[in-house]
Amino acid sequence: MNTKIASVTRTGKTILLIIFVTMGVITTFSMGYSIGHYSKEEPSNIIINNNIDERFQALEDVYNILVEDFYFGENSDEYRDFLVSSAINGMVDANGDIHTTYFTPEEMAEFMSSLESTIVGIGVRYTEIDHNIFIIEVLRSSPAEKAGLQSGDFIVAVEGVLCKDHDSDYMATLIAGEEGTDVTITINRLGEEFDVTCTRAVIETTVLSKVNGNVGIVTISSFGTETAVELEKHLKDLKSQGVDRLIIDLRDNGGGYASTLDSMCRLFMEKGQIVMREEFRDGQEIIDEVTKSKKIDYKKIVILQNGNSASCSEVFTMALKENCGAIVVGTTSYGKGIAQVSKMFEDG
Repeated sequence: MNTKIASVTRTGKTILLIIFVTMGVITTFSMGYSIGHYSKEEPSNIIINNNIDERFQALEDVYNILVEDFYFGENSDEYRDFLVSSAINGMVDANGDIHTTYFTPEEMAEFMSSLESTIVGIGVRYTEIDHNIFIIEVLRSSPAEKAGLQSGDFIVAVEGVLCKDHDSDYMATLIAGEEGTDVTITINRLGEEFDVTCTRAVIETTVLSKVNGNVGIVTISSFGTETAVELEKHLKDLKSQGVDRLIIDLRDNGGGYASTLDSMCRLFMEKGQIVMREEFRDGQEIIDEVTKSKKIDYKKIVILQNGNSASCSEVFTMALKENCGAIVVGTTSYGKGIAQVSKMFEDG
């Protein structure tokens, strides 16, 4: 049975139905936590005595042959772009670091959008049963909650279109829309059908939480642009409900922004405590420490991880283990240990 929370992110069999827009988890391991380290610095031109490095002459010669003479080639912009991108990828791949990647402008835009923490939707977790959408959970303060939807409800139609006639991905596109617009959803609750109107809104997508007695359970799916802000809201809400013990679920969390990592650690650590150390090619070492603590105290913190917990997830886990005595439960994490810096070219 596939659970869904909107169709923003698919992690294993879990799908986020807060918005019904597939973003895909490109954040997993390819760039990791250091996407937050961003630089517009352009690579230096390869010039020796005002002449292009002679090593590139052969590359240019081969390029011209493939464009002008090669039987399977063609003289078109698309083919030229393909050759250049392939040559760049060849240089990058030759170094053997699977985490260093060259992005075309389209790939870069897709990757950056995958790290966005908010989407527009109605805010429910669901699964598909007999071609209908079964609501598992209604997110707090969501349009769905305000409209009176409840866990256990079936969504049988959207804007008059029956769920049984289409798959859930198609129905997700009907629920998706612009912030502030209305969508009419037909609900079946214990055999009674009625229409409910939800006003689409921005839904925070990377943090979910629930309470079990005095234990708060927080699930973090990535270290996105607004994850730290989301997490702080959830932690304050849990505290108001008497939570003094915390379980943080980082399973299948592939990382994200270093700046988000820092902001999240402030919620648990004291000023001056070390988040991570970064060592650079020239031997320089930067110690990343908490500069402004917003610590919320807990009697005990347990962190769940698995083999897909990578990058920021691993740094965050170790920072809380070393500084807050957090207990780590699960299987061995991915083991990334290296960071990337984005360098933007003029063409994007």
